[in-house]
Amino acid sequence: MKTLSPINNILIAYDGSKPSRNALNYAIALTKILHGKLTILKSYNVPVETTTTDAATGVYPISLTDFKEATEDELNQLSSEFTELHEIDYFTTTSPGMLAQALNIYSEEYPVDLIIMGTHGASGWEQFLGGSTTANMVGSIDSPLWVIPENALYRNPQNIAIAIDPDHIPEKEKLRFMELMDNAFDINISVIYVAEKDVSGIHQLKTSIGKEATFVRLDGDVDNAINEYTSHNNIDTLFVIHKDRNFISDLFHKSMSKKIVSTTKIPVVVL
Repeated sequence: MKTLSPINNILIAYDGSKPSRNALNYAIALTKILHGKLTILKSYNVPVETTTTDAATGVYPISLTDFKEATEDELNQLSSEFTELHEIDYFTTTSPGMLAQALNIYSEEYPVDLIIMGTHGASGWEQFLGGSTTANMVGSIDSPLWVIPENALYRNPQNIAIAIDPDHIPEKEKLRFMELMDNAFDINISVIYVAEKDVSGIHQLKTSIGKEATFVRLDGDVDNAINEYTSHNNIDTLFVIHKDRNFISDLFHKSMSKKIVSTTKIPVVVL
């Protein structure tokens, strides 16, 4: 492994679900390798109709403070279940409101190099990238989003694929996170794109990537082509790059999304 990369501040969105618990295990392992700091964020939302019975008045609303304290108690108990938390530098934080909003607020106030989220299968991806609030988060937060499928186990990134929209070649700055990953793990990179013929401009990425990479043109529809390539070439992490969400929209919002996210079992990083 090369010298450690400056991916220091890692933020994980945690909600107690099975996918987020798996993502937390993943985040702990990654934080340990990178010698970084992990922040575990859990939001709490108080429904307007939430009430409990009171002997005198018959009913009274549960306060925001009650939800905050319950959420903090839940986070404080994580170290007893996730014992490897004791081996890293971490802390927990809570925020009122929806999770996407909480991530936005935290990212604006504190340095964040990477956000990790867990997801279910197709329905989880649709909720993650299809819901209006979270879709806006994808476009508004500069930090890379590392999304962990429910059953994905941690392993050091070694063979990664970057799915490129040939009509929107990313600038070098967009690939900076990949350079940091290479510094940490000395990764093998495949640049994949779906097109009817070779796209000459795609090879300008060789300079942006800064190391040798394999360029592969794929045929067919996007979801099947990418899934087949990743499964047949031992790809452990798929990177996708959004530009005004054009490629993300094509990749995840249309009917093809149900196939690609239900069949992929590897983490996806949105840059």
